Amino acid sequence: MFLTDLMLIKLGRWLRIMGIASESPAPDEIDDDVIIYKALKEGKILLTMDKGMAQNAASTGVKTILIPSKMIDVEDQLTYVIKEAGIPSSKLRNKVLCTECGSPIRDARREEVEGIVPEGILGTTDRFWKCSSCSHVYWDGSHWRNIQKTVAKVKACISESGA
Repeated sequence: MFLTDLMLIKLGRWLRIMGIASESPAPDEIDDDVIIYKALKEGKILLTMDKGMAQNAASTGVKTILIPSKMIDVEDQLTYVIKEAGIPSSKLRNKVLCTECGSPIRDARREEVEGIVPEGILGTTDRFWKCSSCSHVYWDGSHWRNIQKTVAKVKACISESGA
């Protein structure tokens, strides 16, 4: 659905956390024209804070959401993008996508993650998830709880606005 420019890679990860398909440029896709072409070719909405890039993208027919440059907080950016794209709160999935590649994550057994996660985590955590594509591993720790709080705040803002 979305393609971020290089300045918004963090936003792309957060969109995936919220279950929204988002891609960020690969290291060899740093040129604005390459990113714009990719968005056009793949039918993705380009997310950028760069006014010039937004104008160039729009002139080629790429749907673009220009995020105000003063909007640096990721919660504000997420809320803005979701509202601008017209994604209703009811469509926000409770399913997290891999922050690395955007594929679905699944429950994983402790045996699957041994040798991958730090030993201290294995001793204190019972719940793990693993990406079905790139095998990135996630676990239920304080970082995960902070992520859940951010997601809840964004969902509340979207619901309050009637989106």
